[in-house]
Amino acid sequence: MRRALTLLWLASCASAPGGGECDGVLSVALAKTSDRVAFHRQGCQSDRDCVQVPVQLTCFKGCAAAVPQSQASTLMDELQSLDSTICGDSSCSVTQGCFTTYPRCRLGACFDAEAPSDAGLPADAGTRDGG
Repeated sequence: MRRALTLLWLASCASAPGGGECDGVLSVALAKTSDRVAFHRQGCQSDRDCVQVPVQLTCFKGCAAAVPQSQASTLMDELQSLDSTICGDSSCSVTQGCFTTYPRCRLGACFDAEAPSDAGLPADAGTRDGG
């Protein structure tokens, strides 16, 4: 679903000022920021260990990413250092389409869940059948 939003954005970006340049900024920003996020996802024990970090540069606003709290500031520092490399003197301002996500931990890695968990309650908890 995220890919669909990104593709939808690409279609609308073509008419933005510096469209070709901005398409390039989007491509590089997605690749570089995704690489840094992936590098920092490992290291959680439970959902409480994961936090969302805004993936933003001066020319690019990506989707928030779930990483262990212990690595959040390091990731933000790395994103800041990417800013001048990716954005430079660009006047682009590209935004990736995003859904609301929730940070979760699975198998020692944080990930972005598209729906909040039901906190371990049985699947029918809260329904009117007495569950």
